[in-house]
Amino acid sequence: MDKNQTKATLILLGGIGIFVVIIILAAIFMGRSDKENFPDYEEFDIKESDVVNNSSQSYKDTRDRLQKDKYFTNEVLLNEFNSDTFTKMLNDKNFDFDNYKGASLRELIWNYIHSYELSNREYLTLLSKSEGIFCMKKRYVIDSFKELYNIDLTDQLTYLPGYFEYVSLNDNGTYCFNYDQVLSEYQNEIKVGIERIAVTGNTVVTDLYVYEYLNNGADDQELAVKNLDYYIANQNYDNAKKVVEQYLFGNVTHKQIKLKINSRGKFFKYQILSVKILNN
Repeated sequence: MDKNQTKATLILLGGIGIFVVIIILAAIFMGRSDKENFPDYEEFDIKESDVVNNSSQSYKDTRDRLQKDKYFTNEVLLNEFNSDTFTKMLNDKNFDFDNYKGASLRELIWNYIHSYELSNREYLTLLSKSEGIFCMKKRYVIDSFKELYNIDLTDQLTYLPGYFEYVSLNDNGTYCFNYDQVLSEYQNEIKVGIERIAVTGNTVVTDLYVYEYLNNGADDQELAVKNLDYYIANQNYDNAKKVVEQYLFGNVTHKQIKLKINSRGKFFKYQILSVKILNN
């Protein structure tokens, strides 16, 4: 091998080595950032093959993991919603508002604030626990609403501060969200019982029961919560509903949610495409 060949080989090997190092460092950085921003999140994907057979172990594992995921549970409170319909409502001057029964912009803002992980400070310009607010730049507000709801609020951003109890606009152009207000309005605990899961491509459809209740820590309530967990684990949704309504004085909603998993999401780990209320 002559000098030119040796030099070319060394350059090639050096380039490969640098590329490998970059990939490793990027993986380490993304993993660290993801864990810091979403401390309770574990990498999670649902494949069609996992849920083809509802008696298989992969189906049961998928169901159990999803219904115990904090970030998924935080996003199940929306009532009727469809991202395509909402987008049409925003852009179509002839939209039939009189017969629209879906979520309002106010509800989306509220759910957005409720769902946001406060540990995820990477995209925030401010997190003030004394004021109970978090703030971010305009472009991140747009990106985060797209990530959570698959909608583009670019032309509607000026309306957000109109919901003054939840959103304000700073002099520097950043938008601040009042999470303290949401906490004061809603202090319930939430549990999810997944009845059915189906997957088409990268879209997940799940029928589920959302259990909401206020736990004051009394012994009888702690026992009721244990019973609720038992019934959910054993897919006994009727008894789970009775526990919530009769002993925890909460409410139960039967829903169908269509979603995508944002495994590399910057702001949210799940994207809600639609929510449909089902008969109990």
